[in-house]
Amino acid sequence: MTTYDRLKEQCQGSSSSECQTVNRMGGFRSGMPTDDPNISASKVVANYDINGNVVSYVLIDRSSNQATMIMEPLEYAAYRNAPAGIQAMMQLSPQYALDFASSGLYSSAGDYGRAAENLIAGLTSRDYIRDVFLGVVGSTLTTSAAGKVKAGVNKPFPNLEPAEQIIHPVIFPVKQIQSVSYSGKLNYVVTESGELIIGKTGHISLSQGGDVLAAGEARFVNGNLRLINNSSGHYRPNGASAQSAAEKAFNKAGFDATGKYKEIKF
Repeated sequence: MTTYDRLKEQCQGSSSSECQTVNRMGGFRSGMPTDDPNISASKVVANYDINGNVVSYVLIDRSSNQATMIMEPLEYAAYRNAPAGIQAMMQLSPQYALDFASSGLYSSAGDYGRAAENLIAGLTSRDYIRDVFLGVVGSTLTTSAAGKVKAGVNKPFPNLEPAEQIIHPVIFPVKQIQSVSYSGKLNYVVTESGELIIGKTGHISLSQGGDVLAAGEARFVNGNLRLINNSSGHYRPNGASAQSAAEKAFNKAGFDATGKYKEIKF
């Protein structure tokens, strides 16, 4: 909603195609909040145009009573039919990722004009351009520094339950945890390469069964890290090696992990 509100303010007096979409989604009047059995975490408000046609739907978070997403009817239909894990990911996704998804939806529906409109909105998004730039720079720096990393500094921990099923992971990107001020508990793993992966699924699904340097739970309040531990029955990481890997990974991701690690005895 912050992106939509920002665009709405920027679109005052503009007649661009993106601004026409933004203004259309605001509607002429709004209905009362209703319940949708497919969206348990939110109430839904429909916005109507002057002719009484639904032009958009707004999701209202039940706990905070704040608007979290606004979608056009086709987007809303796809959202409400998605599994809860996908819905949670969409809530945390950057706007440009949603624009790209909407472009695919409209293209499949044969509305190529709207498909192009959403594709252009995503490609020209300041956030998309920034993330592409940071990704290229980050990849270059990682490659150039790879030869300087000493092998064997951290102890890897293997999956102790290799027979258990591994499913597709539900990952919460770090930038989205911070940007939406996420509060709650999530699982995390630190892969052998030092990559931090945070999500809702189990540890072996986040790591896809590979060895890890650290694993456990992380608690967040308003997007800030409050606690990390080693609570993972599949890996049972322990000792200074696991703590060091976890703290290093969270600090590198932009969180303050100093003094936040608590080791659990298995």
